[in-house]
Amino acid sequence: MPYPNAGSLIAELAPSARRFKIAVSTANWSRTDSVPQVLKDAVQRTADWLADEGHQVDHVPESRICEFEQVYRSFKVANWVAPLGRWIPYMAEAAGVTMTTANTSPQTLGLIEAARDISLDDFLTAMEVSAATTRQWGLFWEQGYDLLLTPTLADTCPPVESDYALSSGLPFDAFFDHSLDLCRYTLPANDAGLPAISIPAGQDENGCPLGVQFYGPWAREADLIHIAAILESGHPDLFSQLAPLNVRAFG
Repeated sequence: MPYPNAGSLIAELAPSARRFKIAVSTANWSRTDSVPQVLKDAVQRTADWLADEGHQVDHVPESRICEFEQVYRSFKVANWVAPLGRWIPYMAEAAGVTMTTANTSPQTLGLIEAARDISLDDFLTAMEVSAATTRQWGLFWEQGYDLLLTPTLADTCPPVESDYALSSGLPFDAFFDHSLDLCRYTLPANDAGLPAISIPAGQDENGCPLGVQFYGPWAREADLIHIAAILESGHPDLFSQLAPLNVRAFG
């Protein structure tokens, strides 16, 4: 898949007659819990509007995209626990800080403890799996799609003191698994180095923002800016909505 010539992204802010072939997925991406219907509806509204505007929109099963459970397992080891669990203590030591339960969140301490159990073989195996699933993304884009449309997150805005917070009392592995449920649609892009963009898509019943996300192939940031500009031009109201609690509310 050759990289396009890099150009100015400013020009992409002016909507034109460009039309995209867009894959859509609101599947569970290997997780066992269900995505709230309000998020699926936001994606469907976006997909319907784009289809009405002349874009080709296809719903695709997750099996045509990637082996997501492998992505999550390798990411946990190679991109999260192993590097962060080792570097955080080094950074604390360099700053002259002794990490204790009084100044460090339970989940950060759990992360550091989990890192001690990861061997070099574990890390190298996870990196090998990550390379394999990244190649799967290449095969997905070779199906001819320009963009992939999904929810941004897999849950609506949670309470501040939920089990998504670092203060959660869950065991570390349960906490991480719970976080994967939330971030199932964003994490694979981070793992494979794919560009992505989140777009406002309305508000939930509590007035909290909903988002939809577009993935693009590698080095296709221009297409993401372009589709965002198209949606902002067609739905400026979505881009100007503010949640009841926002920075402007505090002057």
